[in-house]
Amino acid sequence: MIQQTRPWVFIFINQAGLLKLSEIIDIEFQLYKDSQSDPAAIRRRDRNIGQEYRGQEKARVSIFLYWLNKVKNKNSYPGSYISYALTFLRYVLFFLFLISGATTCAAVLAYDGTSPVNIVNFLAVFAGLQVLLYFLFFINILPAGFRKKIPLIGDFYRFTGFIFKFVLEKAGTGLYKNRTESIRQLSSILYRARSRHTIYQKMERWTIFSLTQLGGFAFSLGALASCAYLITFSDLAFAWNTTLDISPEFFHRIIKSFSLPWAAFFKDMVPTLDLVEATRYFRLNGDYAGTGSSALTAGGWWPFLICTLITYSLIPRFIFMCISRIMLLHMHKKSIYLSSEFDSLHRRLTSPLFTTRSENNTGEENMHEHALISMPGEKSLCENSAHLIMWGEMDLSEPELTSIIESALNINITDIHFAGMLDNTRDENTLKGFEENSDDEPVMLLAESWEAPGRAVEHFLKRLRSVINKDRKIIIALISLDPENEVISPSKADWQNWQDLTLKLNDPFMSIEPVTGKE
Repeated sequence: MIQQTRPWVFIFINQAGLLKLSEIIDIEFQLYKDSQSDPAAIRRRDRNIGQEYRGQEKARVSIFLYWLNKVKNKNSYPGSYISYALTFLRYVLFFLFLISGATTCAAVLAYDGTSPVNIVNFLAVFAGLQVLLYFLFFINILPAGFRKKIPLIGDFYRFTGFIFKFVLEKAGTGLYKNRTESIRQLSSILYRARSRHTIYQKMERWTIFSLTQLGGFAFSLGALASCAYLITFSDLAFAWNTTLDISPEFFHRIIKSFSLPWAAFFKDMVPTLDLVEATRYFRLNGDYAGTGSSALTAGGWWPFLICTLITYSLIPRFIFMCISRIMLLHMHKKSIYLSSEFDSLHRRLTSPLFTTRSENNTGEENMHEHALISMPGEKSLCENSAHLIMWGEMDLSEPELTSIIESALNINITDIHFAGMLDNTRDENTLKGFEENSDDEPVMLLAESWEAPGRAVEHFLKRLRSVINKDRKIIIALISLDPENEVISPSKADWQNWQDLTLKLNDPFMSIEPVTGKE
């Protein structure tokens, strides 16, 4: 049962439909630990947890959180530490940019009683520069296909992406060749990090965007506070000057264009032509051009400056900060459906244990029916389907294997294809069939677990990925039989060999499923 001390947490999360960053990290960490463990023990553990769960089996967030609460040791998981570090970074960025905005505004509005403050510099920093940064923000949120076609910016993204992949690949390959167990584990972590980057790159981007927009908002807030303080508690004199032959009328039209966002609501905060004419300043003469200039006239620009800060800096930054946060939450909501390993975890938690011995199978299915509640109007898991590719020669017949897979994994087999056995023509025909078939159903490769995954199966999986969608799920189903042709769990050594293969392939949409049998 779900712990009674926190039922509202699961109810709220279930309705929100998203996982926190710390929870995603902890789930990924546990899945990595499970990939290094005995598949039979993991299956029994997860199935027992699934039987204890009293909720909707389709509510992935709720059942994943329940599973995580059952399996994790809170003192040894990295999610909370990374979350605390990110929260600390947000506070550091906020106060750092708050101070930076205040000092920048104070520097722009610096006035020692001699030369007045040039409002052109103020507009350049708090309007022009901000608009340029907004433009770069919009370029960065474009889809990668469009973004990489933009001159200079696209080259930058391609270069950084190449460096990132090159470093991780070389580090992972080099460490993997080292026979020390701890070094090989480190290499597998690097492989996994590279694979997970493919899944979570949008979440990573929006995390960075949310941080940068928070910093931008804090910068604008600090600038506004500094500007209001200096205007209120010091006597500033403003002016505009330029070497160009610009008339006051033309400059007034420019200022009116800047004032359009608030002109309809606050007409008094739009500088008049008289103010523009009176505050033109010539440094050669050290005096204003207007004959009626005074201290009060020179300070008449302050409403325009305040509105400029709010309109071009503070409000857009707040909007972009909210958009970044909303998109980040949206990425969190999608995260539970991106990884093939999440699908495998859900199957382990919700599918009944399978055994080729019918007297054990029945009791297990009945327990499953009482443990889980299906959501109204949704298909059950047994109605999921996949295309099956049989790799090599099998000891059991096709109908027997199909029945075993459907019972063990709750996945209906749509059709059967064949590959392996050093028959390149058969492999090519199978690949051609998938290239012509554009559906999104998962592709399942059935292989005997004891057969070490050599270059042939690695090459076939790479070719298979190249002819289907890059995010289409590939399930490697491992089957093992005892001398009596009873289905048994793969050995830990065989399981690890196939895990190493998927790590090297760097395919986050590929998972390994043991076709489990008797205990």
